[in-house]
Amino acid sequence: MALEYPSFAKFFKWNVTRETQAKSCSIPLAGNSVGDLDPAAGSSSLASPEIPLEVNDHDITNLEIPITRIIPVTVHVTMDDGSPLPVFPNNQVIGMHQMNQKSEADGLWTAIGQSGIRETVMRPGNSYLLLGPPQGFFVTSMTAGTTDMLKEPLHVDPGTKHIQVEAKLSTARLTSPPAVSIRGRVTGNHPGLPLQLVNTASSRNGAVQTTYVNRNGNFEFSGVSPGEYHLTIAPIPAFLPNILAFGKDVENLEISIPEGNVLVGMLMGTASASPGIPEHLAIQFDNGKEIKHVDLLPKPSYSFIYALDEGSYRVSITGLPAGYSVKSISGDGRNLMDLPLVIVASNRIPTIQFLLDYKGN
Repeated sequence: MALEYPSFAKFFKWNVTRETQAKSCSIPLAGNSVGDLDPAAGSSSLASPEIPLEVNDHDITNLEIPITRIIPVTVHVTMDDGSPLPVFPNNQVIGMHQMNQKSEADGLWTAIGQSGIRETVMRPGNSYLLLGPPQGFFVTSMTAGTTDMLKEPLHVDPGTKHIQVEAKLSTARLTSPPAVSIRGRVTGNHPGLPLQLVNTASSRNGAVQTTYVNRNGNFEFSGVSPGEYHLTIAPIPAFLPNILAFGKDVENLEISIPEGNVLVGMLMGTASASPGIPEHLAIQFDNGKEIKHVDLLPKPSYSFIYALDEGSYRVSITGLPAGYSVKSISGDGRNLMDLPLVIVASNRIPTIQFLLDYKGN
């Protein structure tokens, strides 16, 4: 929730009702200085997480809420010559997303329409702003004051009243874009393994780069434009998400895969309405001699990259909570609920797909 306080506010208090029993709840504000806020001087506000409260037969006191101040931001986008944005084909819009330096989303994806203006907020600290223009258009500059946001994060001071971001688009790429390299290694001796780097702001427009692991297990993507990227092996979603490429090379990424023949897999969802996809699921491969487990990556990926020796394997899912069951497991055109998965030495990467069902508790 977003809260606004007068400059003298140091705590707030309200009554909480549970059936016929009303109890008082007094909460002191903790964290950033509240006394510095003056609503008359600007539209800054305080952001606080939602905190669940269980009201019994006692007053709730001394409950502290961590407070973060949020700064209003106006993003203004024009064409490179200063003219207004055109009407994009098929009513497309500019995608916009914010990331802080810890690679955590500051908010949901939003869009900038033909007006070229979007109001948003930023938290104090270093923030990145990501724009994904329609196909055929390119971001040529993005500045906030003296900060070139294509090369470095924007440092947001807690005392800032308002931030103005100016961005420009063109139908021609920059002749010398501020590109960087992304480097890392893959364990397990997998030379020739294809890796994909996906620009999250422009993936819908096919903004994907491909490279291959060399004999030493190293990989490199060069000439990477500023933005946020996911590293993966097609067709699964992000394996290494939220890679920020701004102003300097990204190094020492690592993908851990055991030795053997690489395969990938992903959970496709549930066949019926459910409370959600369960967390902490694992895939089990049984060749009759030993059983190997691989954990599914957490939300939103729900996928895995693994490697197995040649042979036949029974495939199953472990960790399903009550009410859930496996609807289907398929791979290489085979129904893996009834038939084994056959792994052979090949450059082809098998893909396993899982579908769950939910019948309730």
